[in-house]
Amino acid sequence: MRAFNRLVRSKWSEWEEGRGKAAAARQDEERKLLERQKALLEWLTELGLEGLHSCLIREGVDLNTLQYISEADLERMGVSLLAQRRQLLAAVKTQNLYLDLTARIKSLEAENDEMREAHAAQGHSLTGTTASLAEMHAEAERLSRNLDAESERSDRLDRELRASNDELRGTRLQLEKAEEKAAAFAADVDQLLSQLHSTAAGQKDAFKEMRSLIEREGLSLQGDIRALKAGERPPPRRMSGVRRQSSGDGGRRLSTDGGVRPSVVLMAPQPGSSVAAAPGVAGAAFSTSQPNQS
Repeated sequence: MRAFNRLVRSKWSEWEEGRGKAAAARQDEERKLLERQKALLEWLTELGLEGLHSCLIREGVDLNTLQYISEADLERMGVSLLAQRRQLLAAVKTQNLYLDLTARIKSLEAENDEMREAHAAQGHSLTGTTASLAEMHAEAERLSRNLDAESERSDRLDRELRASNDELRGTRLQLEKAEEKAAAFAADVDQLLSQLHSTAAGQKDAFKEMRSLIEREGLSLQGDIRALKAGERPPPRRMSGVRRQSSGDGGRRLSTDGGVRPSVVLMAPQPGSSVAAAPGVAGAAFSTSQPNQS
């Protein structure tokens, strides 16, 4: 029961609220209608046709719907005078033209305001563009100067590169000549080393032969010395193929007749020398060499 009562009260409140809204809407419509009727009366009064207000109101005509009224409609509504009908239609036409012109003027004013704003924006943009163009022009001049400097630097580097290439070619030619000389020198060195090796081998054999001869002669001389110390006469030794040669320092040189081997030179000790001269051989300088066996 309580729920039903609440529901009834809720529906009653909605109905009352709806009635109130409807009443408010009707009042608003009535107020607007009165305003339109008042505006129509003022307009007719300006034309001197205020007597037509009642018949127009009776048919629900206002300023917004008056533009759709024809002469036959006016005649049917009781406007019997032709002059009033034509005056009213002419005023409606003029009113329509005025409204169109007013709307057109407002539209043009709005377009003019937009164009002014756009012009102002373009002015600001043009100012910024001019500044940007000036900066770009300055940047282009700077880049042009840098390009000229780089071009001069490139030309200088090209000249230096050509000079370096010429110097490199000269150095390469000198290097080739040096390599040719080094090759020739290496060949000469190889030839000299070959000659030295062959000469060293020959001298080695000669030195071996000399050493053997000196050892034999030394043994023979030791025997002669021992014989002299014993008071005996040493037996004569036969030196076949040995001939004496005079040396430039006053001594005597003995060498074989038939060979090219180097001779052994025995020099007498000089005064003050620590080597004691053997008896019978002091003051003598001679050399012997073994005859060739061929």
